Amino acid sequence: QISARDVGAGRVDAVAPDPQRLQRPLEPREGCPPQPTECRDAVRTTLPEPGLSTEGMRRFFGRLGFSERETVALCGAHSLGRHASLLGVSAACLKERPISTACVETGRRLPFVAADPDALSNSYFKRLIEWEDRTLERGAANFIPTDVTLVLDARFRRIVQEYARDEGAYFREFKSAYVKLVHLGFRERIGLGAAASLGA
Repeated sequence: QISARDVGAGRVDAVAPDPQRLQRPLEPREGCPPQPTECRDAVRTTLPEPGLSTEGMRRFFGRLGFSERETVALCGAHSLGRHASLLGVSAACLKERPISTACVETGRRLPFVAADPDALSNSYFKRLIEWEDRTLERGAANFIPTDVTLVLDARFRRIVQEYARDEGAYFREFKSAYVKLVHLGFRERIGLGAAASLGA
């Protein structure tokens, strides 16, 4: 079990993120030639884009100091949460062009991957393996391109397979990587002494 305390919840800076830090453009675009028309290796913002290639994933998380294992572990959080669907949306709403946010919000919220989208598990990795093996049941998972890249790359795939087999190992690595993630930049904002006293 991973507690809120384990992952740094309750920090003084955890109340609300700085919106200017969330989607700040990066210059130059790392990994691409000037003015690329389409470059899935490019790191363009401070949040990972859903279409990054495996090299883009390595570059994005690597510049933050994460290893490949930590990168894959953090991606496993995609087993949490729900997405909007058009199930339950009225026929009148479906005729709108484009469909309004208000209409989309009337649709059912479906889990991305897990049967229990409120509990962290290794189901994300199991579904990725099923996707790669073409045994995934229709509607059992909703992946974005960065999810799929994890099984298309041999080094990432080995880690996915390990986490699919061993949920305990996944939990240990996720906890460590997530604590590292939530403490990025923390020392600079409150001072090294305060961060050290919190066990960072």
